[in-house]
Amino acid sequence: MHNCNLDVSIHKLSKIEGHADLDIKVRNGQVKEVNLRVMENVRFFNQAVRGMSYNNVPQLVSRICGTCSIAHLTACIEAVEKTLGIQPTEQTLRMRKLTMYSMMIRDHALHLYFFVLPDIFGVDSVLDIIELSAQELSQRSGLKINLDGKTLVEQALAVKEAGNNLSKLIAGRAVHATFEQVGGFVGQVDQTKLSQVRQELQSVREYIL
Repeated sequence: MHNCNLDVSIHKLSKIEGHADLDIKVRNGQVKEVNLRVMENVRFFNQAVRGMSYNNVPQLVSRICGTCSIAHLTACIEAVEKTLGIQPTEQTLRMRKLTMYSMMIRDHALHLYFFVLPDIFGVDSVLDIIELSAQELSQRSGLKINLDGKTLVEQALAVKEAGNNLSKLIAGRAVHATFEQVGGFVGQVDQTKLSQVRQELQSVREYIL
């Protein structure tokens, strides 16, 4: 930058969850000030849960976020259990792990394919990737890409769907899961779908490993 003076203001940052602005001040080639302003309305969750039954609080708290609702749900359930001295069974703990894994599979796919890759390939959105050949993807990224954009996006959606289906199987829904409760799970795993979900997870491994 040499000795330049520069003021950069970016309003409504893209590819983030929520809303934020970024201001950067450069003086004599040195970054002097960086301000990230996160704009979230007050949502009054603290007030909303007052007086509620302990078993209803986790479902309300999960509404803090849609895509990571399972994390908020599980954290709240564990907090209630610790407060009340409830020790969940080993089976419950394993099912919670599977539920969290389902969220991580889906959310990591969402983050990598839909938020990160467009920047790596120098396009505005994942929709622009669909039109690119493997050669164009390689040239844009400096990486060796053997797939065209359409195939890459199809694989991204397959990984995301595999995570969603695991969540539906174990926790009842992919978003705002209904089976997971304080002390255990209230829904039954559909045994007829176990093999299908297992095969689906195995099939997408090659896309991400």
